[in-house]
Amino acid sequence: MKTQIFIIEGQSELGKEVGSLLRQEIHRDIEIQIIEISRTYDHRSGKEMDQQCRAYLRLLRASLIASSPFEIVVKNDWDTHWCYLGNLSEFGDNCFELRHNQMAALFPAVAIMGRIVMLSEEFHRKLDVHPRTFLSMARPLDLGGVELVDFCDSRSLRHAVSRVSAQLKWEWKNLCHRQMGIRGLFAPDYDELSRLLNVDAVILEANAEPTPEVRLEAAVVNGEAVEGATSLIALEVRNVGSRALKAIRVRVRAPDGALASPVSIIADLVPPQPIRIELELTPRVAPCCPLEVFIDHGRDPWEVPSYPIPVLVEVRP
Repeated sequence: MKTQIFIIEGQSELGKEVGSLLRQEIHRDIEIQIIEISRTYDHRSGKEMDQQCRAYLRLLRASLIASSPFEIVVKNDWDTHWCYLGNLSEFGDNCFELRHNQMAALFPAVAIMGRIVMLSEEFHRKLDVHPRTFLSMARPLDLGGVELVDFCDSRSLRHAVSRVSAQLKWEWKNLCHRQMGIRGLFAPDYDELSRLLNVDAVILEANAEPTPEVRLEAAVVNGEAVEGATSLIALEVRNVGSRALKAIRVRVRAPDGALASPVSIIADLVPPQPIRIELELTPRVAPCCPLEVFIDHGRDPWEVPSYPIPVLVEVRP
């Protein structure tokens, strides 16, 4: 997994500290790239630094909610010279403005998975905006945004890295379960997710394992199905694990034409009490009709298995 840490001159040790904390919290094998930007950046800083600044700006845009696309204008301390960060203007009508002595409001910044995830809390305090009607706000970390950090306080920095680590792991687990649900898999395909997310499969596997605390079973408890006829069938879904699940959605899927309408309920799955689902089933062939029970997760995706729970209904000719 590629992690970029953008710093300015004089922040080298801080950049190394942030990288070390990220390896401790997320995974020891993550790739850390430290990118140093000049404190006195201007249009003469060179093409390589211009490209690095443009990359920073793209990542920052992904982490902010803004009323319109924006640029960043960097001025010298006497307001006699200025340039766009990245030395290129695509959206020059709306911009943030800062002087060289305020560059620490932009850096350090940590980028992972296509967005800035850690940014100085001075960002909104020190930067001016133009025009005044231009509005922006850092997107919250749990909404695919950024953690605002006091990089000068070691306790604040450690707490921020821990929050970022927890959020990334939550996102990975969520994506693993979404993939399992879409593909009908009993386990995540970490290689496919690795290619999609640009995160090493070994890191995903180490941080996205489903919890063993939830185990679900489903079975037919009442009713007899007859080939070509509509029969009333009752299923029971039981949580045989140790954790109660509140207000989750349970769905039943059957072969095409076997169910008159979709079957879906909202219920609590509290061990050992089962929930009962009644459905009208019209099996087309004997001797059995396969059903699949799906549990849709809520806020915590690793609470429940995303793969279908198979059930076979015996069908009499």
